[in-house]
Amino acid sequence: MIRHQRVLEPPNLFDITLEISIDGITYDLHNDFTCKEANLLKGAFQLLFQSKTETITISFNEPELQIFHLNLESGFEYILDNFHRGKIDKNGKLYEDIEGKYYYYLEFYEEGKIELLCREVSVTIELLGI
Repeated sequence: MIRHQRVLEPPNLFDITLEISIDGITYDLHNDFTCKEANLLKGAFQLLFQSKTETITISFNEPELQIFHLNLESGFEYILDNFHRGKIDKNGKLYEDIEGKYYYYLEFYEEGKIELLCREVSVTIELLGI
């Protein structure tokens, strides 16, 4: 059952986004959730985070993956350590966005790393077992 679904406002540059607050509820992606799946779909790149009671899917819409270093072997499970919007280097200049797409950095405790451009980030939170 979907509890919440929302497009996130782009965070300020370099603000760490390890917690997501929706309707007065805070979800701690670093301490309470582990990343269990990474899916590249038509028009979206999704990361699925799971706790004992909920699943959070973060969708990066219209993605352009720049760096993807995750070991997707069996037992895939990562702890998110850093998630922020930053600048992108293009032809020796730093830009906050390129054609309306923002640059995001994700780093995981286990040394995984993802960098990508995307138009927007949305989140879906679902209760498990319902």
